[in-house]
Amino acid sequence: MPESREGVIFLLNYKAYQEKQISNLMDIVRILDNYSKNDKIRAIKDAEQFLTPQDYDVKKLKANFTFKSPIFRHSLRLTLTMLIGFAIGFVIEMQQSYWILLTIVVIMRPSYGLTKERTKNRVVGTLIGAAVGVGIIFLTQNPVIYAVIAAVSLIIGFSLVKENYRNAAAFITLYVIFMYALIHPNILSVIQFRVIDTLIGSILAYVANYLFWPAWEAKNIKEVLSKSIEGFSEFLKQIAIFYHEKGEVPTVYALARKEAFLQVGNLNAAYQRLAQEPKSRQENIAVFYELITIINTYLSSLSSLGMYIRTNETGKVPEQFEVYIKHILSNLEKAMELLNNSESTICLETEELGVAAKDYDDYFQSLSNQRDKEIEKGLPITKEMRSQLHETQMVSEQVRWLLSLSESLIKNIKKV
Repeated sequence: MPESREGVIFLLNYKAYQEKQISNLMDIVRILDNYSKNDKIRAIKDAEQFLTPQDYDVKKLKANFTFKSPIFRHSLRLTLTMLIGFAIGFVIEMQQSYWILLTIVVIMRPSYGLTKERTKNRVVGTLIGAAVGVGIIFLTQNPVIYAVIAAVSLIIGFSLVKENYRNAAAFITLYVIFMYALIHPNILSVIQFRVIDTLIGSILAYVANYLFWPAWEAKNIKEVLSKSIEGFSEFLKQIAIFYHEKGEVPTVYALARKEAFLQVGNLNAAYQRLAQEPKSRQENIAVFYELITIINTYLSSLSSLGMYIRTNETGKVPEQFEVYIKHILSNLEKAMELLNNSESTICLETEELGVAAKDYDDYFQSLSNQRDKEIEKGLPITKEMRSQLHETQMVSEQVRWLLSLSESLIKNIKKV
């Protein structure tokens, strides 16, 4: 029925999108099957452009010798903390004072949240390993059993380092305990010093990350957010170019899409680090949550628009599309200027956008009226008519949604 046409077109577009995704999944399965069978896989065009090479330029090295660099501050923080740990171990004459330094090196990370998490896991894991080790020592004094436990614990411990650091720390502690048990007569004192050294190193690492030149994420997340919006802008430009030129998807389009996804991934990681920091340092976290939601929705909408244009036959690009793209890019530019604390010089007429929206509605309505007349005559829908209806409805809805999201983006950035 005419009144349900828009909903039907939306569902048909959604069905086509699902079929395309299923096809992509089947292609992935086929590629993995071929890979497991050692068959040759067709090389990806310009594959080297999708790899990020290591940059060893001297300029990059110089750029990190500044307090603006989180890595530089982390280096100073780590060095100072290790000097303090070495001094403590020297003053109180610990049996294995280097365990303090090892704990600091292993635990400390540039971000506060990750250091806090590793500190907790290291302390808990060490205490568990020490408790289990004491229990085994009271049960048996057999050197062969000690050697077997040490060997098995070493293998399991290093296997779990990346998956579960707490359990890894427990098994590595068992390995250290029973290795020393083979050569040291008073193993309980070794366990005692192991626990004390770990506690000292963990406390130093945790406190140092809070006091010594901390790199709070609230001060850095704006830059990551700006890069994400910049990636959106470039991706949208490439979608618009491809909509005009059609044909084979160019490498520059794929690179822009890759960069947009990478930047959003970096932004999500930055927000997770922000959420793990002390409450007193979580500036505007509620606003940033709203921005992260908008950013992820924006990327999803951009991908849907690009997917439709790439996988469907499209007609001539209407002028209304150009008007929407111009205003969306303008809003993205304004958002970046707000984040960079620069004054915006961009000013577009809203009347032009209103005319474009009306023209889009009128064009879709004219197609609908034309199809209604065909239905009255009992004519089946042509491939061209179906394509025009689907394209107009899909593209117009997406650009309107992108425009609305870009306006919400500016509104929330102003709160920051």
